[in-house]
Amino acid sequence: MFWGRDYLQGAPIHTHLQNIKQVSANSSLLAEHQAQQIKSLLTHAVQTTDYYKNYDGYGRIEDFPVVNKNIIRESFEQFESKIFKGQKLRLVQTSGSTGTPFQIFQNTSKRQRVLAEVIYFNSLVGYHVGTRYAFVVAAGSIHRENAVSRFIKNKVEFSLNTLDFASSEEQRLTLLKDKKIEILIGNPSVINDLARHVIAQGDTPEDFGVKGVLCISEPLYPNMRDTIRTAFNCPVLSRYSNEECGVLAYECPTSNKFHLNTASYFFENA
Repeated sequence: MFWGRDYLQGAPIHTHLQNIKQVSANSSLLAEHQAQQIKSLLTHAVQTTDYYKNYDGYGRIEDFPVVNKNIIRESFEQFESKIFKGQKLRLVQTSGSTGTPFQIFQNTSKRQRVLAEVIYFNSLVGYHVGTRYAFVVAAGSIHRENAVSRFIKNKVEFSLNTLDFASSEEQRLTLLKDKKIEILIGNPSVINDLARHVIAQGDTPEDFGVKGVLCISEPLYPNMRDTIRTAFNCPVLSRYSNEECGVLAYECPTSNKFHLNTASYFFENA
């Protein structure tokens, strides 16, 4: 259903996905891709925004000013592209977990790129579109999706109160019963507590259908990884992403070291 709809729309997500795969695997292609994207971005910024309009003729990203969230928030309209004014855009908001609340708009192409990133990097733990997965978070930390949305995504929601035996036991029994749940995605601290619970109940990895665990939103500490691996005997990886941008970094399955998502972003060291 997902890929069929994408195909009927011209396969934009599939195209982004193939691009991410290709440039991530080829350093020469990556350099060429980054150069093209930076040139296109700078041209777009100069020609369509008030903030950068006086930088016409500057060809290097080093010639442009360094900005932060505060500057963008205080002069938001100057950063808006004239091309997208009046168009239907997706508002993305962050609560400011790093200290600075922020909101931006994403156009359709950006949203499609983010989806392609998620699909590609989730595949490192065995997730593919349509794979049944459980989204594991602390109780009260998310708003539940409606049943239709969960059905379309083949998603189960685990909301755990880790101090409550009954809460952990409920999710354990769900995993024991529904062995089609192959992937766990969520907060490592909560998944770790669930793993400790199933170990304490005497379960073994063979009792579950879990084939991969992807940790988000929090650091994945070595002791957590070891506990989760003991419980489910599968790859356990971490991903760093945010609402404004998408997937910024991902953990390599062979080295457990983080790699930057250079297929979509250009990183500079301050």
